[in-house]
This record gives sequence, structure tokens and C-alpha cells, in this order.
Amino acid sequence: MFMFSDCDNDYGDGSDELVSCGTIVSYVYYKNKYYVSAISLDERNELTFAHDFMELSSIEYDWKDKTLYIGDRLTDKIHRMNFNKTQSIVIVEDNQISSIRTLAINWFKWKLYQLIIISEIRISELDGRYTIT
Repeated sequence: MFMFSDCDNDYGDGSDELVSCGTIVSYVYYKNKYYVSAISLDERNELTFAHDFMELSSIEYDWKDKTLYIGDRLTDKIHRMNFNKTQSIVIVEDNQISSIRTLAINWFKWKLYQLIIISEIRISELDGRYTIT
């Protein structure tokens, strides 16, 4: 579970000038077994962010690129999704991992850490390339 804040769509003119954001809408993202959801801190807005997974093991957030990493344990896949939902891709597939337990991002070196159920840690680039054990 983590929190993300963004400007309300009703505020700001989209220019490069510094503009007051007006209302800040903050969300807490969480997962259950099959989908990722978000709820606003005032509990007025709730949405399903991503769905149709087999069994989610973890979610992790990249603050720099505003992307969400989603680990699906049964399909042995790691998905990367933009927060505007325009791009969702599989960055790691089943032949590279087996039973993901959790994910973590190193924000200093921009690496994705994957803890596998067989007590193994794998490290890769954020796009899934160059995996080492």
C-alpha cells in the first residue's frame, strides 16, 4: 500500500507557468488477490486501477516515472503500468522468474529487486533487462 498525490483535473491551465494546483487529490493504492485499487484519503473516490490478474503478490511504485510495477505470482509475470493507464506492458515473463513474493525499487540506482519464493533475489533494470541473481 502506498500513497500518491496529484492535482485535481479541474485546476491548472496546462501551461509551463507556475500555477496553483488548487485541490490536491491524494490516493492510497492497495491490492487484493486479483486487482489493484485506489481510494482517496477523504474516501469519496474509489477506483479499480488494474484488474484481471491471477494472484497478485506485490505492487511497487516508481516515483520518478510515475509507473506502477505489479507482480502476478501465478502467471510469473511483472507488469509495468503508467498512472494514466495509457501503457501497460509485461517486462518480465515466466521463463525468467518463478513465484514472485515481493518487488522493491532502488531509487538511487533505478533497479528492480524481485524476491522469488525459493529465497532468491533477482536484480534487473526497470524495464526487465539484464537480470542477475
